[in-house]
Amino acid sequence: MDPLVTRDQLVFLHVVASDIGHGQQAITRDDVDEALGRPVATFVGELLYGTPFARAAALMESLIARRHRALAVMAGALWLEREGYRLEASPAELRQQAMAVAAGAEDVDGLAGWFDANCRPLR
Repeated sequence: MDPLVTRDQLVFLHVVASDIGHGQQAITRDDVDEALGRPVATFVGELLYGTPFARAAALMESLIARRHRALAVMAGALWLEREGYRLEASPAELRQQAMAVAAGAEDVDGLAGWFDANCRPLR
């Protein structure tokens, strides 16, 4: 499986996040490549993150770990759209989830469950 969000799209989202006043630090090529590679990582031919929600959560967690919270939220929502889901959560709920991940109170599995409960299929 190829990443559903491209490097150019992620960099564009980073510029948007920076422009709307979130004070994002510069993003490196390594940040981008690691974040985009994680949701599609495999072990013995099987995806490590088996659901759309887990893949979006892995992307989001990778970006948050690199101090790109606003970007992480936008990228996670875009990934879910590409997988056929619309994230339906308020900005406050999204901020709360990002802060929980940043604080270590929420892991990929917990975030994936939250995405599952807060998304609807686009079809």
